[in-house]
Amino acid sequence: MSHSYKLHHQTQLHKNHKKQLLYRHSQLRNRFIKANNKNQALQLSKAIRSHLQAKRRALPQTDYQAYRQALHNNHRTQNIAGLLQLQFEISLR
Repeated sequence: MSHSYKLHHQTQLHKNHKKQLLYRHSQLRNRFIKANNKNQALQLSKAIRSHLQAKRRALPQTDYQAYRQALHNNHRTQNIAGLLQLQFEISLR
């Protein structure tokens, strides 16, 4: 009876340890993904800002201000799709 109890106890410890490792790895993976997304948004925002600055004279002042505001909002919320859409719109002008 004690052998089967030890075996059961070891199995439970192994299962719990495996769950804990999987949880820690998922947390690390999520933290890495979040940091990578933040870095990508920053780089994209910088590229859009320089592109917008280059087209500043060709754009009407109101459009330029609207694009700057949209850039600020999308960067603050880290909306990658919004940043890509804004970059596309600016490139068409």
